[in-house]
Amino acid sequence: MKKGFTLIELLAVIVILAIITLIAVPMILGVVETAKIGAAESSATGYVKAVEHSFINNLFIGGSYDGEYDVIDNELGVKIKGTGPSKGFFVVENNEVKYGEFCINGYGIKYENSISKYSPDEVTCDGNNEIIFVEPEGEEITKLCNGEINYDEVTNFKVKKVEDLVCVSKLSSEGKTFEGKKIMLLSNIDINDNNSYININDTTYGDINDNGIIEGIKVELTTEKGFLPIGSSKTPFKGTFEGYTFTLSNIMINRPTDDNVGLFGCNAGTILALNIEGINVKGNQYVGGVVGQNSYGIIKEITYKGAVEGIGYVGGIIGHNYGGQVNSILAKESNVKGDTYIGGIVGYTTTGSNTKITAVLESGKIEGNQYIGRVSGIGYYGLVLVSDSVEANNTQGTTYTKYEDILSGYDGGLDTWIGGDNDNSGYYFDYDERGEIVLRNIEQYPITFNLKGEGTEEKPYLINTVKDWNEATTKVTGGYYFKINNDLDFTGKRFYAMGTEGNHFIGTIDGNNKTIKNITMTGTQNSGVIGYNEGTIKNLNIENVNIKTYAYSGIIGYNIGTIQNLNVKDITVTGVNNYNGGVVGYNTGTLKEIEVQNITVNGDYYIGGITGYNKGIIQAMNIEGINVKGSSHIGGVVGDSYSGIVREITYKGTVEGSSYVGGIIGHNYGGQVNSILAKESNVKGDTYIGGIVGYTTTGSNTKITAVLESGKIEGNQYIGRVSGIGYYGLVLVSDSVEANNTQGTTYTSDDINNLGYYSSVTYNDKPILESATTGDVDESGYYFAYGNDGYIKVVKVGETTNIIAGLYPIDDNYTMSSIVGTTDTTAPTCELHYVRAVTNGIQASFSCTDDSGVPTVKSLFDSTTSKSASTFDAIGTTKSGSVSGNTKTVVSTWNTYNTISQPTPGTCYYFRYGAQDAEGNFSTYVTDLCYTGFSS
Repeated sequence: MKKGFTLIELLAVIVILAIITLIAVPMILGVVETAKIGAAESSATGYVKAVEHSFINNLFIGGSYDGEYDVIDNELGVKIKGTGPSKGFFVVENNEVKYGEFCINGYGIKYENSISKYSPDEVTCDGNNEIIFVEPEGEEITKLCNGEINYDEVTNFKVKKVEDLVCVSKLSSEGKTFEGKKIMLLSNIDINDNNSYININDTTYGDINDNGIIEGIKVELTTEKGFLPIGSSKTPFKGTFEGYTFTLSNIMINRPTDDNVGLFGCNAGTILALNIEGINVKGNQYVGGVVGQNSYGIIKEITYKGAVEGIGYVGGIIGHNYGGQVNSILAKESNVKGDTYIGGIVGYTTTGSNTKITAVLESGKIEGNQYIGRVSGIGYYGLVLVSDSVEANNTQGTTYTKYEDILSGYDGGLDTWIGGDNDNSGYYFDYDERGEIVLRNIEQYPITFNLKGEGTEEKPYLINTVKDWNEATTKVTGGYYFKINNDLDFTGKRFYAMGTEGNHFIGTIDGNNKTIKNITMTGTQNSGVIGYNEGTIKNLNIENVNIKTYAYSGIIGYNIGTIQNLNVKDITVTGVNNYNGGVVGYNTGTLKEIEVQNITVNGDYYIGGITGYNKGIIQAMNIEGINVKGSSHIGGVVGDSYSGIVREITYKGTVEGSSYVGGIIGHNYGGQVNSILAKESNVKGDTYIGGIVGYTTTGSNTKITAVLESGKIEGNQYIGRVSGIGYYGLVLVSDSVEANNTQGTTYTSDDINNLGYYSSVTYNDKPILESATTGDVDESGYYFAYGNDGYIKVVKVGETTNIIAGLYPIDDNYTMSSIVGTTDTTAPTCELHYVRAVTNGIQASFSCTDDSGVPTVKSLFDSTTSKSASTFDAIGTTKSGSVSGNTKTVVSTWNTYNTISQPTPGTCYYFRYGAQDAEGNFSTYVTDLCYTGFSS
């Protein structure tokens, strides 16, 4: 019997085990991999079910959620247990996920037809979501300098290293203009970084710095005269230099005796899509950071940081722009120093038919002796936004305050995501992942638009998410219809304005009574949720907006369209300059049917709670919680109204300024201010101060009719309860209003909130405030009524207010009439408007009408259960009330201040009321319900 293996047998066993291992391990690994893929597929399905489960459980109430959603953004707030996708997207149709692509544990999963399947060829999970830059075809330009290729046979030349850039300069100095050619920058190049060179000691390109010694290329570029500009006056650059959003850094050019000095000495071609960082240029005449002299050339989509110094015609971007286009330039820092014709963007512009300059200048110091401009020494045409931190001898350019990078505000000077790639160059500015504004290549970062709908009134584009809103901003100028289907919360998100200085909104946004909220943004000019509106914005709730801006700003920065049916709440607009408002900065259009709560606006001139400046129509608003501060032309509703119309307004607010300060309007220049109910108007200033208007400059249509119920008016000179000076019309002013004079028609504070009284007073045969009793006399479509809190508000004609909420219900009444007249056989009729609880008691409002008038009206709160009132005398207390025609309106209040008897808390009181005409005919009424009172 054998005790073990022979050597041959042992070797055989080892071979067999090895074969088994070779077969088994891949099988085991395959099983594991299959299991992992299966788990990823299951996780994808589970994620989809979690999305749909959110809809089923009403986490998102109402509306449609159709659209495309990014997993990373998680705009729907989807919560899942276990492993979820790290990135990807899904498409919702009819509130069901129809398609999705997900990356789960590195596996690409496609969801389609309710099935999740591993699809590595279709769903790539390596790297990030950025599309890899595909290098365009061309030849390395150093081959041209080395004689390896023929200049005439090549169109596109690649620049990747410092040597390539120097080669372009060398060929240019030898007479090559590159006309019809393209130079393509395909990597970042930093002159100070050894990694940007092929060989820092290369001497192929000779004495670049012109010191008489040939040294290594890095030494040549960083000492003495440094880089030799591309293009000269004899051989200007005529080709295209496309940067593909790559960056040139730390270029030094020190040629103080030379003319036409810059990265490009002379340009007659196109330079675009380039970032220039830390360039330092010195020259004599025609000196610029990008181009010394631009002769009908095009320079666009450039970001720039640099310092330039010369004698004359010296600019941060261009020294002398001769008829060229300089567009979409973001000069993050431009320091310029010279003698004459000195500018932060251009030194001097000689205009041609196509000359245009649009840019943003964020910071810098511009120094010179003559013709020094923050934008140009002389002669620029276009729009340049200039931070107020830029130091220069003048304020040329459109000033703004730089709080941070502000894409929406910059849209006038830059081609941004908003409005899409306007010039079709393939480049635009947008925020990067750090929130900084950068230049984007549209091939790597496509401008997407996936909204459902067709953009028509019948089939509007549907905005379901914040992402949809952002995509909608790419189509603001097309006259499209948009409809918001869900509430949008912008907490923690960069905000993209719907319409800007550069891309006006032309279309319709139907808010569908949804809410957009929690917006924080900074702006320059014409800044807001809708920066510049030429269309229609309607049926929208806007809450918690905080705007820090320079000028022409509000929820809508500049409005020449229609804003209708908005609910606006908790808005703060902080501007350092002019034309800022809580709703609209500058208005020449129509604002109507707007409910306002809690607006704070600060600025300098032309500042208003609703709009800073008005040349249009402001109508049918209920405004409460206004707080406005500024310098001059400051108003609770309008800072300055130039022949504008402001009408049918209820208002509560506080206004403070220096001059031309009014509770409703700071300065009314020939405009109409009609049917205003100022419930509370507190105004403080120095001169021309009024509870309604600060100063009125009358015109042919000037008219002011209003009611001022309460407030305190303070100032030093020309202070009026109604106006600091010059009002024309009729204003009822409660005797409780504090001011230096008694301007206005005084009425007793007992009649506060008495619509019957207010509507009974007329001016030019029209009521001060129209009501349901008077009807819509002026046919404006609006009048005043008691709201659901028992206080007067503006409503549409035919609209009923909810009397029950906050008020006692009005019941059917038992009625008794007595006819005792001989020539008059008609008894008065009465109508009860409301019964409500007030502090320490009960209040009711009623009106009585008779063909011959109602000289006597009585009312009584009675705790007895008897519903009969057999005689008119049984009604009780005579009330004076207010008379309009044959109608008398009474507000009857019974509280603990009554000297004879007081209501008892918890006791139920019926309300009796009635009227008697001159011949003794009377009617009596008793409510069927009783009321307990005591609201406090």
